[in-house]
Amino acid sequence: SPDGQIVASGNRAGKRTDQLNNPTYVVVDKRKDCLIICDHGNRRVVRWPRRNGINGEIIITDVDGTGLTINNDGYFYISDYEKHEVRRWRTGNTNGTVVAGSHGQDNRLDQLNSSGCIVIDKDYSVYISDEYTFQASNPLDEFILEMQNLPYAEKIYPVSTYLLKRLDDYTNIQHLYPIVTFSNYLIEKLNHRIKRIDAVQTKMIYYLTQDNDRDITKKLFEDFLDAWYALTFKEVRYGCQTPKFEHVVSKEKFAENTSIAMLLLTSSRDDSILLPACLKTIAELQNEIVNYFQNTIETTTKTKQQCVPLQSIRPEHIFSLDRNDLNRKLINDSLVLNYQYGKSKDIIYDYEEMEITLRNMISKLVLIDTDKLNFLTYQFELYGENTSLINEVRARIKQQQQLTNDDRTKLNSLINTMNHDDILHYLGSLDNIFTYIRTIAVEKLTEDMTIQLFV
Repeated sequence: SPDGQIVASGNRAGKRTDQLNNPTYVVVDKRKDCLIICDHGNRRVVRWPRRNGINGEIIITDVDGTGLTINNDGYFYISDYEKHEVRRWRTGNTNGTVVAGSHGQDNRLDQLNSSGCIVIDKDYSVYISDEYTFQASNPLDEFILEMQNLPYAEKIYPVSTYLLKRLDDYTNIQHLYPIVTFSNYLIEKLNHRIKRIDAVQTKMIYYLTQDNDRDITKKLFEDFLDAWYALTFKEVRYGCQTPKFEHVVSKEKFAENTSIAMLLLTSSRDDSILLPACLKTIAELQNEIVNYFQNTIETTTKTKQQCVPLQSIRPEHIFSLDRNDLNRKLINDSLVLNYQYGKSKDIIYDYEEMEITLRNMISKLVLIDTDKLNFLTYQFELYGENTSLINEVRARIKQQQQLTNDDRTKLNSLINTMNHDDILHYLGSLDNIFTYIRTIAVEKLTEDMTIQLFV
């Protein structure tokens, strides 16, 4: 079946005997025809009937199991990520026997550091993936160096060599979604409803502490802030402008020192250009990768590449990759230790596995359209360069006939006698009215609906 078959649990995450919580490893015990599962979230190991099992049986507790195997004699070997040890268990044992580690967390030969996968060979030797001992020597940097010295690497592994040349740039792409989400939220919340001068003078901290929508604003802002401070750019580009990307204040003091104007997506050519420049730069990095893949890698399908507007992207559209992901991939799937050479310090890399992984990731990506951005328009600037609001209102509301000469005379007289503050007040009211007309459902508008009737 293309959908597979559930063989254990399937009853949501939980701690009942018919539930699992973040299972990390499973092996088949052929002697007893059952499954042995590391139920990581519940800190236990359970035995589950191999056929038609409804409930599991808890056989080991208080273990942070991240690796599991079974030998021909029926002994279980379980690596404990938290205790940095591997123990051998027999069904019915209460403590198990330590076979590796249990001397603290470090990289000595009698120690482990976040142990993971376990393999037992025919001579009963135990091989353990000691994750952070590998990471201490930074396998990714070694992998990149080895690939640079590999003959014909660009021809044999084109995607790997292309990405690794600018890895630090491309890892910024993963942070695009929370920045876009927060930007879209502010546009929806403040479009035509905030004056430019107020946006400049109001700090972000106000919307996090005093605004009516502060709860949802705070959640989206925190995600945005994590992404913003994870970016590693020195400068970004928007058209011919290249503003510098600098963190002039600490992450903790960003909200109280940054005006809301800096976080609003506008077409202004002042310091607020940094946000659209950042979005455009990140999106174009992904487009570089997608275009390279399409032009370099032969594919059996020649379908038109999907293109998604920048402000409509979803997490699944984005190239999400960072150094930790690559390190983890190398340790788990793409390297082995050469136990015959260099006192087990020599590493053999699986370049093909890494190449296939990266190709699969890129093949699912979309191009991002950065040409048509929906900018925020400040209040009282309705008749500026952004006329989309007026055009949408015209499409939704039947246009009234021109004013009579008498009405035109009255209106002209009214405008001439009004003071400037009153004119701004009524223009602001018009901004609000037009904004609501833009978002009202079309089916609620009747053919005889006029602006006056709507108001």
